[in-house]
Amino acid sequence: MPTELRVEPVGTDGADAFAETFVRGYGTPGFFREWLARIPARERWYCFVAFDGEAPAAAGALYAAGEVGWLGIAATLPEHRRKGGQGAILAARIEAAAAAGCEVVVTETGEALRDKPSSSYRNIIRAGFSEVYVRANYLSSPEADTSGIA
Repeated sequence: MPTELRVEPVGTDGADAFAETFVRGYGTPGFFREWLARIPARERWYCFVAFDGEAPAAAGALYAAGEVGWLGIAATLPEHRRKGGQGAILAARIEAAAAAGCEVVVTETGEALRDKPSSSYRNIIRAGFSEVYVRANYLSSPEADTSGIA
């Protein structure tokens, strides 16, 4: 999906935008913000932020270890969803994985269910991944909000 969002790799200069975007977009508790802000400076981590003008809209990370890359820590702010941000972040991370020498790239998301749409799942399949297996996910309670909008 084409996007007007601008995707940029970020280091320590963009660490706050990366962390804040993930915390707000994924609905992660705020106490993770400081931990997340340290990731862009860490070895083997490649972090990206998609911007709408100067405003952060989406974020995602790659961890590259030898020939394997893991794509994770990805989120889009609710007001910027359906603008192609995660597709662009996925593409940037896949390119970075190839440049880092990764021959295998893996990721995960929630299971595709008929009665529950999953844009994350669709984005991953659209990017060329295929489902290998389904594992159980555990929530603290049935009422736990994982929507990223709370």
